[in-house]
Amino acid sequence: MEQHVPGNYATVSKKRAYIDHSGKILIQEYGNYLPTFSDGLVETRIGDKWSYMDRTGRIVIQCQYDDTKHFSEGLAAVKTNKKWGYINKSGLFMIDPNFDAVGVFKNGLASARVGSKWGIIDKKGNFVVEPLFKSAYSQGSSACVMNHNGKLGYRSGFEVAVYNKTEKALVWLPTVGPTIFIEGLTTIFIEDKWSFGRKGKWGYMDESGKMVIEPQFDYADRFYDGLARIGIRVDK
Repeated sequence: MEQHVPGNYATVSKKRAYIDHSGKILIQEYGNYLPTFSDGLVETRIGDKWSYMDRTGRIVIQCQYDDTKHFSEGLAAVKTNKKWGYINKSGLFMIDPNFDAVGVFKNGLASARVGSKWGIIDKKGNFVVEPLFKSAYSQGSSACVMNHNGKLGYRSGFEVAVYNKTEKALVWLPTVGPTIFIEGLTTIFIEDKWSFGRKGKWGYMDESGKMVIEPQFDYADRFYDGLARIGIRVDK
């Protein structure tokens, strides 16, 4: 499980350092940029190479990578010889560096690019969605891909599909842009005909593509802890 340490740096002699919840400084003189700890480790750069250290400041994965991302679900993306792969907390490659760009894992899925096209991979490095798309991302509770659909106007310029893990298939959504599922639902804007995205209503759709709350709101936020904020325009 991904864990982040809140409020995890303080200024020390114009440098930054990590502290614990009591305010005790644990790691000093690290530098002017401190990434956030995740899964008990944090990426650190020495010279022009990157490695990982633990909460005591001890280097636990040797400095050898050209670039790194934070650990998530036990894996971290690292770049070597211009390609990205994933290592475990022992520094062993679990997914070989075969990709031109990648994201971090969320719910067992991550985005990955080969050449100019994006797809979605599982934790074995296999594409569950082939790299055929303009972009891909894994956020919230789902992974999505996007393609430009050629329509005029920013709000209707992309087609978005969510990967349904149960059906092992893409579900194309009637959405206006990047979509993030939280607690299994996402906001969906259904625009009025010929409005080019300027008029419409918001509702909520699940990962199967089913509209579970019909579009009826003028504003809709994501669900958190079972509740979501909505807005309804009231004419005076």
